[in-house]
Amino acid sequence: IFGIITLNNTSDLRASRVPTEVEQINFALKFGTGDMNPHHFVHPPFFAYILFFIYGVAYLIGRFIGIFHSVEDYKLIYYMHPEFFVFIARLLILVFSILSLLITYRLAERFFNRKVALLSSILLVSFPSYIKLSHYATGDFPLLFISLLAFYFIIRVFEDGYIKDYILAGLLIGLSIATKYNGGFLIVPLLAASILSSRGLIPEFKKIAISSGFVIFGFFIGCPFAFLDWHTFYQEIIKQFGRMKSETYHFASWRADKPGWIYIWTDTFPFAIGFLPTIILFISLIGGLFKRDKKIYILIAFLAGYILYTGRWNVIKPRYYLFLFPYIAILIAHFLCYLKDKVFFININKRAITAVMMSLILMPNFYSILEFKSSISSPPVSLRAKRWIEEGIETDTAIAISDSIPIIPNRASILRQLSEIHKKKIGEGKRLKDLLNSLNLFSRKYDIYLLPLPWMENY
Repeated sequence: IFGIITLNNTSDLRASRVPTEVEQINFALKFGTGDMNPHHFVHPPFFAYILFFIYGVAYLIGRFIGIFHSVEDYKLIYYMHPEFFVFIARLLILVFSILSLLITYRLAERFFNRKVALLSSILLVSFPSYIKLSHYATGDFPLLFISLLAFYFIIRVFEDGYIKDYILAGLLIGLSIATKYNGGFLIVPLLAASILSSRGLIPEFKKIAISSGFVIFGFFIGCPFAFLDWHTFYQEIIKQFGRMKSETYHFASWRADKPGWIYIWTDTFPFAIGFLPTIILFISLIGGLFKRDKKIYILIAFLAGYILYTGRWNVIKPRYYLFLFPYIAILIAHFLCYLKDKVFFININKRAITAVMMSLILMPNFYSILEFKSSISSPPVSLRAKRWIEEGIETDTAIAISDSIPIIPNRASILRQLSEIHKKKIGEGKRLKDLLNSLNLFSRKYDIYLLPLPWMENY
């Protein structure tokens, strides 16, 4: 069921409901030109590199079984059947999401016990945004997966403190930052694990320094052009973090209409994980401070620290918190198990209590997921607009149009877009140059005047 929900409605690439998905897939395909520099660091490129590798494997398999005979054949698939590349990317996200679920179970079992592990897995897969975001090939699930691997070694740092655990934790934190920048906050639980271990901070200082070096090394592996093209990287990283607190950022959705620390609890979390889990999470964070359990303290340091940090932003999206979901689920599951074992009287049927609690938590979430499933069961409005245009408007007509509607531009339109790209220095236009050489494939082309999306550089 999870796989069917995720891969359902794989559609035209440019008709994706999530612009970041289009960006990541296009970057992965652009690397096929031989230029591995993304020239764009608003979102780091490690996931696009992974996709590029997967697309390369798909090409070799297709070449081996005779589907493709050349790179040109593979390129034609992009223009004629772009859903092929969307399907592969979303299949990869499905793999990441299921593996993340399994790792969450193992982490919770290692941290606490099998009851908490089972409960956390059930809770995680019931969070509406976990299911919703698993539909799209963005960097959110790769970050979640890599951060879980990093957290496994963070636990080992807390328990054993071997130098290899520090090194592997640092390396994976670096790769997580190269996937999405908010992965850098994993340094907080690493420090908390080292400080809260019985060995203390001073004996571990050298290991922390070595781990920090491997964070930088891991980031270099996943995002080498942050160093090789540091000037572009520096400009874009300043822009990316600056706009999250800017009043002029043109992204209307998820703009906080109250202080961010309040908005997260009243709007973001209820939408992302459900209303009741949000309440239980808040109680768990407060109650965990009084439990004198160092493992709980590590989770609280991570969750509370990240919430306090992002609470300063003006735009707060649920996907910014996806990589926290496993730890949220573990903390809630631990609290529910404690509630069942310690609070309720011994003569009450504890299985019945558990069933009632889980029903109250899960049913509204599953309803929200089914509503989402229903909302995406029909083609996106951009595809319906494309069909309406191609059926009723003559070719080469001048149209002012959103870039999300996948109609093909004519030669004049492409040349005008390339001129704008060059003038504003917002890229190289390799995809447009390639399209210019492939226009003979399409019978219906239009003189498109693009209306840029409000959060893009050419707005």
